Amino acid sequence: MIYQVNSGELNVRIGIYSRATTKGPTGESSQAETLLFDRWAKRIDGATSEAEDGQLVAVTSTSFVIRWDPQVMASNKTGLFLRDIDGDFEVKGITLVDARRRWLELKTVRRG
Repeated sequence: MIYQVNSGELNVRIGIYSRATTKGPTGESSQAETLLFDRWAKRIDGATSEAEDGQLVAVTSTSFVIRWDPQVMASNKTGLFLRDIDGDFEVKGITLVDARRRWLELKTVRRG
């Protein structure tokens, strides 16, 4: 998809986090969140639903467009999530929007 994004449309502050499981001294597991990047983004909302155990579950599919950053592109791995004012979104993929390396699209989902 080709986007026409102006700098003034980057109006949502997002944090891109990594989640890792660590074990404490007693042997119990805990989730540790690490902030990787803090960026301005344009939010593009979408909504869908999917069947889970015979019931429909609402799934919010949201894309966030940010300025191209080689560090963000290199961190495209599992366990990433994005946090904005509305909550946490699981990052499903990071794609380059245009060939001139101006914009990245973070495709995310949120269940519930």
